[in-house]
Amino acid sequence: MSLFKTKNSLAHFEYTGFEGIDRRSPAKGGGATDMLNYRILSDGSLQKRNGYRFLSSFSEPVRAFLSGYINGSFAVYALVGSKLLSVDLSDGGQTLVGEVNTTEGAASLFFYMNRLYIADGEDIYMLGEDGIAPVVGYVPLLGENWGSSYPGEINEPLNLLNPRARISYIITDEKSLFISTLYKVSKVDALYLNGVELTEKEYALDTRLNVISMAGLCEGDRILAYLTFERDALERKRAVRNTEACVFGGISNSRVFMWGGEKKNLMFCTGFVTAENLRESIKRYGDNGELYFPMDNEFTVGDGRYAISTVGRHMDRLLIFTEGETWMADSESCGT
Repeated sequence: MSLFKTKNSLAHFEYTGFEGIDRRSPAKGGGATDMLNYRILSDGSLQKRNGYRFLSSFSEPVRAFLSGYINGSFAVYALVGSKLLSVDLSDGGQTLVGEVNTTEGAASLFFYMNRLYIADGEDIYMLGEDGIAPVVGYVPLLGENWGSSYPGEINEPLNLLNPRARISYIITDEKSLFISTLYKVSKVDALYLNGVELTEKEYALDTRLNVISMAGLCEGDRILAYLTFERDALERKRAVRNTEACVFGGISNSRVFMWGGEKKNLMFCTGFVTAENLRESIKRYGDNGELYFPMDNEFTVGDGRYAISTVGRHMDRLLIFTEGETWMADSESCGT
């Protein structure tokens, strides 16, 4: 039923061509008693438009929200106070998944490499089978096939999230007595010679010269070192204090961009971790994951005058909006 205004008066007009909801057959009559949020199709039938419905209510303000397909199933998560809740789409029921250490302030949820992450401005958490835990991050291969006695090129820079790294060596000199760690090491987590783990009595760590010495090395020997370096705790805080995140890229090269930390004009970008590299990292460090913020991989947006407001994808570019300017980043300009 509709009302039409004519030149002289309002007239009632009844259209009887509707054939039902989501029907594609020609109209054969039959009125519609409810026209709210419908569209009329070309054959005269009605189709319900996309809309919304009440799902659930929360006792505290929602700090962050994420919905979408995760591992093949549609899921809804909300960070309410310190609680991460999973919301049932059928009845709005809420299930406590875990808790973060803060109760208020800016926060975000993001999905990366089949894992759900929570950033609350104090830390970055990862949702696992046992609940929520602060993220450890990827343990990079700092050096690959370095020679004896001297460091080689940096293969993967240290991760801001943790002080660990791996280095592989190939002995090229029969007179070799030591291998370089480049940076100061606080602990040798494990050392393998030709695939066999050495005991602590079979090597010595020299923190003054940043080397590991051992006897009996032969040309062609292969060494793999798992090391914990001396790092300033503030390095991790520079990354985890960010409160906003955007995942950008395809399935084989996606990265996380984060901002909103202490310097509002600074963007942090992760490095991509291959499945093979992650497997090698997990062999010794079972608690690590894909999140990898290489040292010196952050960049100031524009000339640094304006704080970053939001970030979004536009085709194959990343648009970065600030309070005074808009910038566009691609893989070359952001160093990824």
